[in-house]
Amino acid sequence: METLQELIDEYSDQEKMHFEGRRGLENLCKLIEALGYRDTLQYFGQLNNGACIGSLTDFLEDNSGCIEAMITWISKMNNPEWRESIKSSLNELTEEEQEELHSGHSEPEEDCPLCKPFVEEE
Repeated sequence: METLQELIDEYSDQEKMHFEGRRGLENLCKLIEALGYRDTLQYFGQLNNGACIGSLTDFLEDNSGCIEAMITWISKMNNPEWRESIKSSLNELTEEEQEELHSGHSEPEEDCPLCKPFVEEE
């Protein structure tokens, strides 16, 4: 009996798949469809090779471990460009947002996310 890895390798060879760049995403979606995940709308995120991003979305919804593995991989890459990009996506809180989070208290409170570093120091 063939393992899933062997079947994936065979399918990838048959379809002449490579998993890098835009073509890699398209091929990943096509592979996911071959695993049985099909975009029921058949048009959400249609890709050049006939695959749909919706199929990948369905797969990821059913397999949260895959999402975790992707996030772990991204973290391990420690790519400087990704670090800078995500840093630029982090927002500073406005005074109004800080006040709202502080709920009007003047002393540090344990359950306040803004006070937490100060409560832990005490």
